[in-house]
Parts: sequence; C-alpha cells; structure tokens
Amino acid sequence: MDNKEFILHHYEFSPFSQKVRTAFGLKGLAWRSVEIAPLPPRPLLEPLTGGYRRAPVMQVGADIYCDTNLILPALERLAPAAPTLYPRGSEGVAEGLGFAWERQMWVPTIGVLVHYIGEHIPPEFIKDRKEGYLMIDISKEAMAPQFEQHLGFVRAQLAW
Repeated sequence: MDNKEFILHHYEFSPFSQKVRTAFGLKGLAWRSVEIAPLPPRPLLEPLTGGYRRAPVMQVGADIYCDTNLILPALERLAPAAPTLYPRGSEGVAEGLGFAWERQMWVPTIGVLVHYIGEHIPPEFIKDRKEGYLMIDISKEAMAPQFEQHLGFVRAQLAW
C-alpha cells in the first residue's frame, strides 16, 4: 500500500464514527484524528464537505468521503493489502446486512441508550437531532414510553 494519509473528522460518541475507527483498527491502518463538534456549525469542516452535516467524514488527500456506507468500501479500495473487512467475497452481503441492520436498529438503540444516559445528553443536541436530522424527539422523556419495546427489539436483533 502506498502511504495514504487517512484523516477522520469525527466526535467521540458518534456510533458511526466508532464504526470507522473500528474498521481502521481491524485493517491495521494508521489514521489521523480531527475532533469535530457533535453539533453544527462546524466552520472548518463544512467548506470541506459542501455543507454535509453528519459525522464521520474521511479525508484522503483532496478526496472527501461522507457517510460510513461510502467510507468503508473506500477503505477497502484504498488499502487492499490490509486485512479485509469483507472476507471471502462477502462485500454485498455485508454491506446489505449492515445497511438494513443500521436502519432497523437506529431508533430502538437510541431508545435504550437514552433510558440509561439520557440525562447526560445536552438539550441542544436533542433539539438538533429533532429539528435538523432525525426528525424525532430522542429525549429520555419522549423515548420512555417505548423503552420495553425498544429493549426487546434490540435484544432480539443481537441474539439473531
């Protein structure tokens, strides 16, 4: 592999950022970290991404990769000699299952998470996710009525 410099723009508690950090570790890739704010505005990142508001963002030279569904396949292409994320030709199955699982699990996982740590989530973060991203209220109070349903769903999916 030629010496590509992978730069990840991320914030600590982003589960999608964690997914990419894990991929770097599994592939044994060195990478640089640029910590960004959990909430927009992100004045140094926005010009780089053309206003894309989510995290993480991977930068490799002048190339910018937004969204884990683009970042992970890019890591495979850019670092083919590193251990693969998709053993024995399982790219399609892995990407399809990953995409479907994330979409199914996202809201129930948030429901379980805020049950336990909701009081520590800043109100401005909850407001941003409701008004600018998820379009649902992820506060502990709003998610509480569905906690048992979310917990059962998460447990079932993890058991599967």
